[in-house]
Amino acid sequence: MMLQRVGLGGDFPDGSADPGFRRVGRLRNMVAADLAVTTGMRLREFSCLLDMEVPRPCPGAGAVPVALGAIAKYGFARVVMVQQAVLRSLELYRRTERAAQVARGHGALWRRRAELFVVDDVDERRMRVSGLLHGRRRSFDVVAMPTPLRRIAVLEGEQGLEPLGLFVGRGGGVLSASRWQQVFDAAAERARRLSEAWGGVEMPCRVRLHDLRHTFAVFMLRLLTEQVVEDERRRQEAGGSGVWLLQHVARSPLMILQRLLGHRDPRSTMKYLRYLEDVSAIVARAVEEWTREDRTFADYAVLCAGRDGGGV
Repeated sequence: MMLQRVGLGGDFPDGSADPGFRRVGRLRNMVAADLAVTTGMRLREFSCLLDMEVPRPCPGAGAVPVALGAIAKYGFARVVMVQQAVLRSLELYRRTERAAQVARGHGALWRRRAELFVVDDVDERRMRVSGLLHGRRRSFDVVAMPTPLRRIAVLEGEQGLEPLGLFVGRGGGVLSASRWQQVFDAAAERARRLSEAWGGVEMPCRVRLHDLRHTFAVFMLRLLTEQVVEDERRRQEAGGSGVWLLQHVARSPLMILQRLLGHRDPRSTMKYLRYLEDVSAIVARAVEEWTREDRTFADYAVLCAGRDGGGV
């Protein structure tokens, strides 16, 4: 919250607005952080999203899938789920800050026209775009567009050229990775400085942009592990046999998290176990209790859940 509202949002720790805060890009930066921490996307992934890839909010709907292809690390394709609350924040950003940046950037983009991928045909149903790139007619599936191409992709509309990228900076261009790093470093420093001045909230000595992805991973691992235990408890109450709970507690949450994070090597996902004492304790208790002959399997499942028989 300190990084979000104070560092990126420009508020004071008590919730009041800081009149001296330079609010250029405030909504963009805050919603980008929301997107990263709720999906586990890397900087290179969320920073290169195209506007057409992320749907508009839909009242009453659940999270929506967004496919990551060429922009994912190693091109290891996966799907992330974007929550409606984040989509609503994105829509506010689109209608305000992004619209203003796009309008101001028409001239700058037109002067760079020769070096840009100028799209004049967008097929949102097939998620495919066509246009001129270095004097040649080219067509691409959006999911297969690499990062460099996304950074220079613009749409030729009635008002001129506008970026296809979701997160837009000065001059209508997509923010570079180094610029994003500067934004988050400055936000972390501001949050740390104000937390020390106001007291009551302790900030880590170092906060990195990539820590948003780690935060997603740690919380998701805990939730997945608790869900596995709860599902098994309910299965046991319904009279199911208990031959594979230990395997699910110890492995399935990590396997799911591996897919969510887009890790090729499961060892990259396993490292998150050491950040969660409670998850490690769940697995440790499972191993310890597995051979206890004086407990029924239902007793064991409840013990793993850390409760006296109630729901998690």
